[in-house]
Amino acid sequence: MKVSNINGVQIYHVSAGKTLPEFLGKDQNLASRKQSLRYNDAYRRRIELIQDFHFPTAANTLKISPDGNFLLACGTYKPQLKMYELSQLGMKFERHMDAQGTRCEFLSDDYRKFCLLRDDRFVEFHAQYGLHHKIRVPKFGRDMKYLKDSCDLLVAGASSEVYRLNLYKGQFVTSLQTALKGVNAIAENSVHGLVALAGESGDLECYDPRSAQRAAYLRIPESLARIDARSAQDVKDGGGISAVAFGSSALTMAVGTDSGHVLTYDIRAPAPIRVRDHRYGLPIKRLIFQPDKLGNGDERLFSADSKVIKIWKGGNQDGKLLTAIESPADINDFIVYKDSGLILAACESHKMHSWYIPEIGSAPRWCYYLDTLTEELQESDKTTVYEDYKFVTRDQLEEWGVSGLVGTEALRAYMHGFFIDLKLYRKIQSVADPYSYERFYEEKLKKKIEETRQSRIILNSQLPKVNKKLAKAILAHRKKETERRRKKLGDDAESKLPEKKPLLDQRFKAMFEDEDFQIDETSEHFARINPHKHAAAKSNDARGSIGAEEEPDSDDDMRNGALSILRNFEGEGPTDDMKEEEEEAEYEHKEVTKMYDAPSGYSARQLLQGKVLTKSDAISKMSLEERLKLETTGITNTPAESDSKQQRFHGPVQRKKRSVDGERRKAPKGKIRKRRR
Repeated sequence: MKVSNINGVQIYHVSAGKTLPEFLGKDQNLASRKQSLRYNDAYRRRIELIQDFHFPTAANTLKISPDGNFLLACGTYKPQLKMYELSQLGMKFERHMDAQGTRCEFLSDDYRKFCLLRDDRFVEFHAQYGLHHKIRVPKFGRDMKYLKDSCDLLVAGASSEVYRLNLYKGQFVTSLQTALKGVNAIAENSVHGLVALAGESGDLECYDPRSAQRAAYLRIPESLARIDARSAQDVKDGGGISAVAFGSSALTMAVGTDSGHVLTYDIRAPAPIRVRDHRYGLPIKRLIFQPDKLGNGDERLFSADSKVIKIWKGGNQDGKLLTAIESPADINDFIVYKDSGLILAACESHKMHSWYIPEIGSAPRWCYYLDTLTEELQESDKTTVYEDYKFVTRDQLEEWGVSGLVGTEALRAYMHGFFIDLKLYRKIQSVADPYSYERFYEEKLKKKIEETRQSRIILNSQLPKVNKKLAKAILAHRKKETERRRKKLGDDAESKLPEKKPLLDQRFKAMFEDEDFQIDETSEHFARINPHKHAAAKSNDARGSIGAEEEPDSDDDMRNGALSILRNFEGEGPTDDMKEEEEEAEYEHKEVTKMYDAPSGYSARQLLQGKVLTKSDAISKMSLEERLKLETTGITNTPAESDSKQQRFHGPVQRKKRSVDGERRKAPKGKIRKRRR
């Protein structure tokens, strides 16, 4: 079952999937073939609403019995009809014909009496036991309608006459003489019995079946020109009227044209109330009114061409498009099961398609389980677009060197790329990337190993595997906030504190689970957002082994980076404490110029290289005699320190040597002058 959403309306394609081919039923080895289909997942998971709901080539028309228990369908090839008993979800019988059936009508409330209009001018009458009688009409028929009140069967076709066959008398009666070149469709109003005939040239005539006289005449292009001249010209150029239908009320009527327009009329007014366009330029196949499930007297209108079935809102709901159903094959006819959301269509394909729309109505009583299935699909998050196709972009096709497939049947354009057959995709990928399977195997093996490791005894940790630093910073910030609030609230803290929150909102839990969301701290984007952390990491790399023991990212840095994430995900604004913490963090990251007191005799290079001797280093380099002198004299300052005190403000000073007598030797003036220079 495939699900689509158009205009916010869920549409469930019940008949989507593969069915059992017809040739299997004629094969002698049917059991072995069915046994092989047991392993076909697409066949096993299919939903077969009605058993054998298909024809060998195509289906032409559908009809529901008045009591709602039987479904009659005609198809080809070979021409045949099938009667389905809906309460048993299967086929009751099938019969073959000499020519294709184009229209069918029930003559009784159940399957016992019905008639078929064939494309070779014959009308067949069937009973419970089989074919009862067939009769030929003068012209090829296009539509047929049975009038219960008068027991007349109207047959219209490629003639201006509408033939009337009275089934009570068993003979033809006076025909309806029209001014139309040909009649394409017939409709009867269930309230007052007015009969509408849709003509080839865009004319519509209404007749009273009691007198067989024309009651009204309407020229559709001229009536449409009163409100929309452009659409009127399209209708006039497109041809005639292809479909007509009456609503459940006595005054509403809808007309479908060959140009794809749908016009809604009040039979009391000559101009249409609303004009709708299918925008395909294809003839309208069928029009059906359905009462709104709310019971407010409003009706929905179903209109179909060969490509799409469109559902329009009622007149009280502005008449806009509710939703549309795109068929995988050309549509020949469709029906809506009464008071439900089930739509069945006869298409130019092997099987007849069915859709279910819960918004229109509930499931019929004979397939009530559809409601349960759709509820389960709504709860599950799994969505599929195409089962046997893979989506690729144009860049991928150019990378693989198969851009020449664009425009061929191998690719189906969709949004910004294409859908390609899954088998062809795997073949191209195996040639373009021969090692893809090995990488896939390694990833699968890695996942299996991780699953086996989970069964071991592991210490419980609140930190996830992905983005541990960010999670640690968030938890630390929350812990600090709870402590601050606990101090502020006092004794009532336990009752007033909020419950423990998860690490992040469930919508963003993949941030700590999926490895694709791992923060790359070496990327350029990360460096722009966190310049201080990036600079710290660079300085640590430059220091080498000196800063190997220090972590480049502290908890405070990561916590400051996580504040913005917490505000976005939890909806909390910045508090005063948060602002103070941010200011402190910014102040800590500011670069401060360091001042050094350099002793005399040392250059700046020696200072930076760490060659300046401290007090302990100087004492360790002194001889034993000098150490004893220091202990006896009690001098605490080393020679280097004493020199540094003298030279700090007065510059370099030459130490004066003492003579043996204790007097100072005077240095020659020339030498002093030289040094001063």
